[in-house]
Amino acid sequence: MTALPANARLCHRCAEHYIGRACPKCPPALASASPAAPAAPRAVPKLAAAPRVRSMEAPALNKTEQRWQTANPSHIPFPMSLRWGKCMAYKPDFMGAAGLLGSQRPVLVEVKGGHIFDRDIVRFKGCSAEWGWLFEFQLWQWKDAKWTRLY
Repeated sequence: MTALPANARLCHRCAEHYIGRACPKCPPALASASPAAPAAPRAVPKLAAAPRVRSMEAPALNKTEQRWQTANPSHIPFPMSLRWGKCMAYKPDFMGAAGLLGSQRPVLVEVKGGHIFDRDIVRFKGCSAEWGWLFEFQLWQWKDAKWTRLY
């Protein structure tokens, strides 16, 4: 490594050392321009991530779910997810006390709006096939200003 002369300067544009008034590598317009102030690094405060705590609080309801809650005040929002298959999770919207047909199993209700995606039907049927021994599953749709039971 060679020692630099005392009058060597560091070019603020190309980061090369040079001797004289201007860096020979930079264009004259850039060499005569005053150097821009170096940007100070921004200090980003590190926020300690709060540990995730499982909660049994009721989830927030969308407009369709609020409509169902108004029509069926005895049904409470279901705060848990049911695991089914190898790695699938299904979260019903509401839970009722007993089935409509005299069943002693709790009722899990899924409410949908005017359009239902195929994947929603698959999730509902898959979970109801696996958890049907413990819960009664119902799928209701709000369409044409009325509730219709689909499954």
